[in-house]
Parts: sequence; structure tokens; C-alpha cells
Amino acid sequence: MTTETDKPVMSNRAWAERPKRLLVSMLGIRPHRGLLIVILYSIKAAPLLMLPMFIEHTIATLSDPGDPPLTVILWPALALLAFQLGNIPSHTLFMHMVSKHIRDIEQRLRTALIRQLQYLTMTYHHRRQSGELQAQVLRDVEQVENLVRLVLVRGFDIVLMIGFAVVVTLIREPMVLGFYLVAAPLSLAMIGFFRNRLSERNQRFRQEVEDMSSSVSEMIDMIPVTKAHGLEQQEISRVEKNLQQIHRKGHRLDRLNAVFESSTWVTLQITQVICLVFTSILATRGVITVAEVVLYQFLFGLIVTSITDILLMVPYVSKGLASLNGLSVILSEEDLESRAEKTRLETVEGHVEFDQVSYSYGEDWAVRNLSFVAEPGDCIAFVGESGSGKSTIMNMVTGFFHAQQGRVLLDGVDQRELDLQAWRQHLAVVTQSVLLFSGSLRDNICYGITDPNEQRLLDVVRASRLEEVVTDLPQGLDTPIGENGVRLSGGQRQRIAIARALMRDPKIIILDEATSSLDMITEKKVQEAIDSLVKGRTTFIVAHRLSTIRNADRIIVMKAGEAVERGSLQSLVDADGEFAALNALQ
Repeated sequence: MTTETDKPVMSNRAWAERPKRLLVSMLGIRPHRGLLIVILYSIKAAPLLMLPMFIEHTIATLSDPGDPPLTVILWPALALLAFQLGNIPSHTLFMHMVSKHIRDIEQRLRTALIRQLQYLTMTYHHRRQSGELQAQVLRDVEQVENLVRLVLVRGFDIVLMIGFAVVVTLIREPMVLGFYLVAAPLSLAMIGFFRNRLSERNQRFRQEVEDMSSSVSEMIDMIPVTKAHGLEQQEISRVEKNLQQIHRKGHRLDRLNAVFESSTWVTLQITQVICLVFTSILATRGVITVAEVVLYQFLFGLIVTSITDILLMVPYVSKGLASLNGLSVILSEEDLESRAEKTRLETVEGHVEFDQVSYSYGEDWAVRNLSFVAEPGDCIAFVGESGSGKSTIMNMVTGFFHAQQGRVLLDGVDQRELDLQAWRQHLAVVTQSVLLFSGSLRDNICYGITDPNEQRLLDVVRASRLEEVVTDLPQGLDTPIGENGVRLSGGQRQRIAIARALMRDPKIIILDEATSSLDMITEKKVQEAIDSLVKGRTTFIVAHRLSTIRNADRIIVMKAGEAVERGSLQSLVDADGEFAALNALQ
């Protein structure tokens, strides 16, 4: 036995202590790269910032009572043109560097999530829905990616535009800056007022559309039942009523959107007019020139537009932060199957012992005071009604659950002290619901084996009674079997699962209702494959069909989490107890 130290995702936990810390760490850019991004952005934004200065210069030049040479306007125009042409390469390179940084963030975050999900315990996965976790890995990461992109791209715009306008105005005429500081917040407060009311209406309408979507989905699923009972017209009337409500509310929302858009436009126009009047008064009093009136009008427009962009960014920032919070919950989850300082067995014999084991999901015990010993090569079957604790026992054998009382010993070592990932490499599980992926038959049988031996593979195909299946497939073992093996029958999928287990050459086998959904002819073929699988291996069988456990060395009858009977099949039948009653039903 050896020990192994492995900390698969501890660094992720440091990321997830607080969402803001995670965001800052993701936004972190190497100093030299950050400096280059700032320089590139400044070059690409220069034409926009130079334009109001050029217009002011042109107006001032033309207003000169003298006769200035044309070059006074021409040279600045050529400089502005050069910067405008330079926008193409600078913008391209800027977006290249920003995109590279964002894609790196996306990859690091998804990799961290995938690693974390792989090392979280099955107890955690039973608490969460797989669809929800999938959505977080895909959708929430995308929302965070959009947030980072928004901050890096639009954030640069907003900071640079406001900063440029404020600095130039402060240097040229602080009195105008004072006007900016009063007028801009007032106009934006009005815009924010309308926007908040509209946001609430939009949110309610989106929820109603989602409810409508669920109603339509339900209608489609119910079409066979609806047609079978001649209820088409009633169903049409029900859905049409919902559609009419959506129509009315959508039309009302469109009117509100129109009011908001026009109110925003009018507010911005009024503030621009007020700014023009204010600067014109200053010009008439000789405080500023006519050319500067135009300059300050441009600068005020930059400020108002930029702050309006901030308001428009708020919903996206909220979505991004909400997604960030959700991801941080996963990354900070401590229910990990840690391999730190765990014992790694050099060889696995297949000895399993339950010593006064109890496990509960809540108030009632799913398994209580269970003890048994499985020697290497033993075949132990568990029978009993649904909810008697059979699947919980199998989950404890695999190490998905740990005993809350008592001990589970694997080759004499307490399960809690073992490197379970290494130990499970000597374990194979065949369940009623076989999970296959959309690769070839060969890929599915050799899953997890990097360099499978061809002769070994052919022997496994024969042992699992798959020769006819392989012969009938157009490309043999290399035939794609479709998503989750949709092109195969239930019996064929079961035999593929058995072949997959045989390829692993495990020391311990778990058969959990492996034949319960099969017809008698198919069950016979699968049972023959199972007989090949269990030879010389420690085997645990969970079955409702008692015909599948006739060769078991020992049968344990479970009831309400307790072992109420034990023995061979014949001895239990002769005892005329719980097992005999189950046997009589079949």
C-alpha cells in the first residue's frame, strides 16, 4: 500500500471565496499585455477624440478676421485622416488581444468547473439536477464571458470618453465642467426613472412568455392523449386564451417601450439644448469663444452618451454577477472526494466487509446495522421490495456514500482512508439504465482503456454474446451506435455494458437490476453474458427477478433497511419467510 497526495481543485476554492475576487482574478492581465492593450485602444479611439478638437480648430481658424493659410487646416486634417486609417490595424489587434484574454478566461473557468464536478461526491450530484449543472457550465460561463467582454471593451470606451471630456473641460473652462456635473446626473436620473419602471414590466412579460412556452410544450407532449380522447378543440381554446393575454400585454409593453425611447431621446435633446444655451451665454460674455461652444457641446454629448451606456450595461452586469455567484457556489463547494494522503492499494483482492453499517437520507434509516463479509470470488445477492435499502448498499460498496455509523472495509482498509478513484479502477457496474455515448461500438466497449488489445476485445465480444450484433452492424465494431445507443435494443445495450465491464477485467462486479426490463429470451442471452462476467470475481447482485440470482452463493433479504434473512436460495425457500413469499409471487 502507498499513499498519494493530490489536490485536484483546491486552487479553484480560493477563486470562489467571493465573486468579486473571482472577477478581479479573471480580469487580471499581465502588466506588459495590459499596457499594450491600453496603447492600442488609445490609438484606435484617437480619431473620435481628435474630431471635436479639429472642428474647434477649424471654426476658430475660419473666424479669424485675417487671412490664415490653408495649411493651418490641411495639416491637422491629414493628421486626423492618418489616425482614422490607423484605426483598422489598431482595432483589429486590440480585439485580438482582448479576445485571447477572454477566451483564456472562458477555458480556465470551464476547466475549473469540470475538474470540480468530477471530484465532487455523488452525494452532491444527487442533490443537484444534472441539467442545472450543465446550464451553469455552458450558459453561466457565457454570461460571465459577456460581462468581462463588456467591461473590457465598453468599459474602456466609457472611462476614456468621460475622462477625456472632463480633463479637457477642466483645463479649458472649469465653469463649464460645473454645468456638466449638475446637468448630466439630472438627465440620467430621469432616464433611470423611466428605465426602472420599464424593466419591471419587461421582467414580468418575459416570465409570462416563459410560462406560455411551458404551456405550449405541455400541449405538444399531450397531443397523443388529447387526440385519443377527442379533446383537440378544448386544448386549442385553452392555449388560445393564453396567447390572447400575451398579445394584449405584449402590445401594451411595446407602447411603454416607445414612451421610454422617446422620453430618453427628448431628455438627451433638452440637456443638449440647455448646454448649448449655457455655453452661448458664456460666449456672449466673452468667457469662451464661438469655437469653444462647439467643442463643449461635443464633450457634453460624450459624457451623457457614456453615462447612458452605463445604464444600458446594468442588466448585463446583473446577469453576469448572478452567473458569477452561481459558479462560485460550485467552485467553493467543499463536498469533495479528496485524495490527499489517502491509501492506495497496490493490488485489489475483492474482499468487502460491512461492519454494523447504517446510513440515513433523513430521519429514517435507509440501511441499519448491516453486517456481512464477501470473500474474493463470492456472489452475494440482495433482494427485497423497493425502498428496502438495496441501492444504498450498492452506493456504499462503490464509495458514493460513506457509512454514517459502522465501517465499510475494502481489502481490510476502511473505505474512508482509501484513494477511491484508484480503487474504482478495479470495479465495474452494470445497471438497468445503460449509459452509452454516440461513438462506435468499439469506443463504448473500450471506454477508459487507452490501448485495448484486439484479441482481448474479440474474446470479450464472444463472452458477452455480442457476435451476432457485431456481424449485423454495417461496419462491425466501428459502427456508430447513435446517441445513447438509440439504434440498439435494450438487450444489446445491456450486453455492451457487460462487455465494457469485462474489458476492464475488474475484481468486483455490481449488477443492479441488470435484466429487469428484458423479455425472457433476451434475458437468457444477457444472463449467459453475466455468467461469463462474474466468474472468479466478487459479485453483488440487486434483482427483483429471482431467476437471475439462482447461482448466488448467498442471498440477503432486505426489509426497511435491515437484513431480515440470509442464506442460499434453497434454504431461504425452505424457511418459508420473506424470501419464500417473494418467490411465490413470481
